Amino acid sequence: MSGVQTNKISGTLAQTSATYFNVPNDTMTKLLIGIVVAAIAAVIIIGGIQRIGKVTSMLVPFMSLLFIILALIAIGMHFSVVPEALGLIFSKAFNFQAVGGGIMGYTFAQVITKGMARGVFSNEAGLGSSVIAHSASETREPVKQGLWGVFEVFFDTFIICTLTALTFLTTFDLNSLTGDMEDAKMSMSMFSTNFGDFGTIAFSIILPLFAFTTIIAWSYYGEKAIEFCFGKTSDRTRGIITTVFKIVYVLLIAVSATIQSDLIWAIDDTFNGLMAVPNLICLVALSGLVAKITKNYFDRKRGKNVEPMLSAYSDMNEEFKQDIMSEDVEMK
Repeated sequence: MSGVQTNKISGTLAQTSATYFNVPNDTMTKLLIGIVVAAIAAVIIIGGIQRIGKVTSMLVPFMSLLFIILALIAIGMHFSVVPEALGLIFSKAFNFQAVGGGIMGYTFAQVITKGMARGVFSNEAGLGSSVIAHSASETREPVKQGLWGVFEVFFDTFIICTLTALTFLTTFDLNSLTGDMEDAKMSMSMFSTNFGDFGTIAFSIILPLFAFTTIIAWSYYGEKAIEFCFGKTSDRTRGIITTVFKIVYVLLIAVSATIQSDLIWAIDDTFNGLMAVPNLICLVALSGLVAKITKNYFDRKRGKNVEPMLSAYSDMNEEFKQDIMSEDVEMK
């Protein structure tokens, strides 16, 4: 996941540097950008979850608001073609015309594959990754934290991604586009077409910020996974292994800046699939329990006198019950 993000950062900044500062848009430039990104990430990663949370809480609202404002302005500039763009989305999604034998099935398979892969990459729904960050919260109500997870998927996919699609479809004549342009270059072209040099600079800020927050978040996910895998070892051994992971992670940030875009996406899709399959099996198996916990939460909100379901462990459930009871007393 972090490899793709670094790759997009290096591609975007290398393109901007070549445009405005005549810096060669080559592998060496991308590697230097990757090294800088890795160095900044290392400083934040060493600081742990507190520093990661502090950095992301500052960057995410800023970059999201800036992107939404620019996207809405761009769509407003081409408002007359919005109905056509929406129609194009639905017509292409449900109308596959066979050019030759087997083309229809192949096209449908590609749409499903790319759609699922990019959707999972966008919101991480079903991977079991973002729950690691949610588990670091101090909320005693699992359903309340889960609802924030649902909101994340809605905001990231239905708001950010829909605005991106509409901005792109209303800006360009799709018949004039070539298929050999990389995704980062296409997105930058979308901003520069609408806003000129300001759009290029704005995109060169927005995309790296979006990508960088993902990089540092995934470092925390990896660290927690390492701690879980080696939880039965001594603190010293586990600390050494975790440190080695952080070093390897930072090095791979720099290296991934130079990998070809198609290859880094293929690697990411493969490993996301390997995470999703076992996690989705567990989600199906636990769906009944999730329904019970959710019902329990809303029953209590409606004033029913039912035993709270706050943890799978009885001792922690009692502890959390005392915590929420104390919070209720303080609020009253």
